[in-house]
Amino acid sequence: VSPKLGPQRAGPFKVIEKVGENACRVDIPNDWRIWPVISLRNLTKAPDGPDPYDR
Repeated sequence: VSPKLGPQRAGPFKVIEKVGENACRVDIPNDWRIWPVISLRNLTKAPDGPDPYDR
């Protein structure tokens, strides 16, 4: 499957801290091997209520 057809979002992840004015450090698993500081533009708030996947 092409990456373009894969999932566009992952998570939910816990925001550890705000870094600067436009970014947050997010608790991403270490084996993902990506930088954990994400622009606020790329983050969306998780829905309130219980996790539908029981994570």
